[in-house]
Amino acid sequence: MFNADGRMVMDATNDTRGVDGDWILDATSWTPGMYIVHVTQLGTTRQLPWIKVR
Repeated sequence: MFNADGRMVMDATNDTRGVDGDWILDATSWTPGMYIVHVTQLGTTRQLPWIKVR
């Protein structure tokens, strides 16, 4: 996960908390703003915008 400035704020590469394909990210310590979620699985990559408002 990257913030809008391109700085990585989280790397869940080796995180195994995913259940049935769902992942829970704890963003409570992050400041409000725009983030980019970069997901790669089985050779397919997607980047999605995400906004934290509080």
